[in-house]
Amino acid sequence: MTRFGPTIPVWKTAVAGYRQGIGALLGGGILLRYLLYACVIGFAAVAARLYLLFIHPWHAWNLPAPMVEIVISVLTAVIFATWIFCLSPFGVAIHRNILLGELPRQSYLMALTGRRERRFFLVSVGLCVIGVVALFAQPAAMYLLYGVNSLNVIEVSRASSIHPTMGLITGLIALLALALAAVVAARCVLVFPSIAVDRPGASLRQSFADTRGTTFRLFAVLVLISVPPVIIYALSSSFVFAAFVPAPGSPGGSIRAILLSPPFVAVYALMVTLAMLMIVATGGAAAHAYEIRINRSLSRVAEVFT
Repeated sequence: MTRFGPTIPVWKTAVAGYRQGIGALLGGGILLRYLLYACVIGFAAVAARLYLLFIHPWHAWNLPAPMVEIVISVLTAVIFATWIFCLSPFGVAIHRNILLGELPRQSYLMALTGRRERRFFLVSVGLCVIGVVALFAQPAAMYLLYGVNSLNVIEVSRASSIHPTMGLITGLIALLALALAAVVAARCVLVFPSIAVDRPGASLRQSFADTRGTTFRLFAVLVLISVPPVIIYALSSSFVFAAFVPAPGSPGGSIRAILLSPPFVAVYALMVTLAMLMIVATGGAAAHAYEIRINRSLSRVAEVFT
């Protein structure tokens, strides 16, 4: 117990995230269908991103390389914003099942139009924007401090030879920006269960208040949850790419042939599935933390007045 509220145990909350999240999936067939829809949508988003990067004939547009990078970045943002929008019913359903024992009563398509799902989507996009801004910290630092366009490889190489510490300084700025974004994400984690259960006043501001004094515990929980999927994907993809996917430039090693090869497709299907599992576990952990910080605190307040 801290002066701000009940203490969130790091290890138990991470374990509870997987246990409660997977338990919710196994507790009703409709949530498994929701998971299937989410995986299919995620695979389509990844496929669209790969198409933009490696297959689409950008040379036919006669655009300079930096402009192609900008166009791809904008289209990628649209693709993943659409993916997040389509995932919102799945996220809401997981939280409501864990916290309220409720199963979805409507189709996935109809759930997309719900008020909870819309708020879930907007908050998710807001947090993603913070992450994207953090990722742009290094290119912005290069431009503001050294006048270097990070999209121009030759210009970056020339500036690095003139300013040997440029990479170190901009790298540290990027690291600090990512750390700040991670802390903000940890402080915002309770907004999702709050929205899902229709808690009055649910907002990012309220989540910041609810997580006061427990920021680094929640950050550690998020890190622990991400470890199993990352390890599984890293080991699986390394083995499959080394053993079954031809190297670029070798016989059968064209970009199109690699992207359409069954091993490559299997690896990316695994990546999307693990991403969904991580979302499920994060939802479970957020719901568990919500029960500790909010429901338990409310229960104690009620005891005082009874």
